[in-house]
Amino acid sequence: MRDKLLEAAAEAMEKAVAAGASSAGASTWWRRSLSVKHRERRIEKLQESTSMGLSLSVYLDGRYAVNTTNDLRPDELERFVTDAVATARYTSADPHRTLTDPSLYEGRAALDLQVHDPTTAALSVQDVLPRVQEAEEAALATGGDDVISATASGGLGHSVSALVRSNGFEGTRESTSIYVGASVTVRDAGERRPAAGAYASARHAADLPAASSLGEDGARRALDRRGEAKVSTRTAPMVVENRAARRLVGRLTWPLTAYSLQQRRSMFEGQLGERLFSRRFTLVDDPHIVKGLGSRLFDGEGIATRRRPVFEKGKLSTYLVDTYYGNKLGMAANGGGTSNLVVEPGRRDPSKLIAAADGGIYVQGFLGGNADTTTGDFSFGIRGRLIEGGKLGAPVNEMNATGNLVELFASFREAANDPYPYSSLLCPTLLFDDVQLSGV
Repeated sequence: MRDKLLEAAAEAMEKAVAAGASSAGASTWWRRSLSVKHRERRIEKLQESTSMGLSLSVYLDGRYAVNTTNDLRPDELERFVTDAVATARYTSADPHRTLTDPSLYEGRAALDLQVHDPTTAALSVQDVLPRVQEAEEAALATGGDDVISATASGGLGHSVSALVRSNGFEGTRESTSIYVGASVTVRDAGERRPAAGAYASARHAADLPAASSLGEDGARRALDRRGEAKVSTRTAPMVVENRAARRLVGRLTWPLTAYSLQQRRSMFEGQLGERLFSRRFTLVDDPHIVKGLGSRLFDGEGIATRRRPVFEKGKLSTYLVDTYYGNKLGMAANGGGTSNLVVEPGRRDPSKLIAAADGGIYVQGFLGGNADTTTGDFSFGIRGRLIEGGKLGAPVNEMNATGNLVELFASFREAANDPYPYSSLLCPTLLFDDVQLSGV
């Protein structure tokens, strides 16, 4: 499959140049996806699909166009390329649209990232369905008569792709992924219906936790939400559970992109090299983690990936620069996206962070809210547990955490030793000081 896709991409690219394009790039792909949803001990939804396609980027006398097709038959491909080049002639000139500097293709790591698992790729509905059923049964057994509904789901993906550029790049990749989990809704006093869930994803099926453990976890989390209430407004420590902390850390990446900088919508504009956060906070983009959900040897432009610090001991170390917006800003491209983001973990268990945050809130989820990428101001709904006597106490909900992201991470005190492993954002439990928590 790789050879077939590479051949089709190269043929389209060469035909575009022959038809008059100054330069061109092409990507091809084949994808298979499978998803199953199970509820009330029966299949609620089952979907399986495969697709194949080609995307052609044409650069012509300062003009640029992208066209996509799902028909790779030779005659149709010829017509598609001719039309794509013709389309480019009618677009407006944009001198910033160029292929990536070919020097950035060099130095591609010679690593087996193990992002493709033949065993996972060979799985069928009959293999995935028992995992989903197991998760549902475990959720129902754990919640007992208090369960209103339990919905389990699972699925897998298998993809192969090829990328070529007329200035010298050529590469292919193949990957698999699989997930399973359950969402549970339980009874509570009055009309309340608290819900929670637990899911996990991995490249290899063998690396997933037992489906029953995910069902049990989802049910326990829902049961733990019974009796939620607001507590008094306070400025206090905030401990954020590892799986919830990913949302906070993820908010830091969009303002780092060259697009945000060029649009003047970044709170980090002009701050490169400045220490903005606590010295205890380090965030790294690591594309070469074996079996990592975001691992890759090159990005969508063909740029060879390298490990790079994003924030190093609180100092802003890099922007995320793609070719187009890099050209607009006069900045060298280094890859406009991230792969695996890794928050440097600490040495202590989460329980130690909780013990150090008496009177604060242990956040287990964020409920709506937003953050302004230009100013960093944020307001997030939160739910979790009150921390009383250094231990988890009563469940809380319908409260807000408000402030500024730069100030929040400047108040970062400690990371636990529990990075959440089933994500491309490997984040441990985090402890922040003096957060404004609004309630009663």
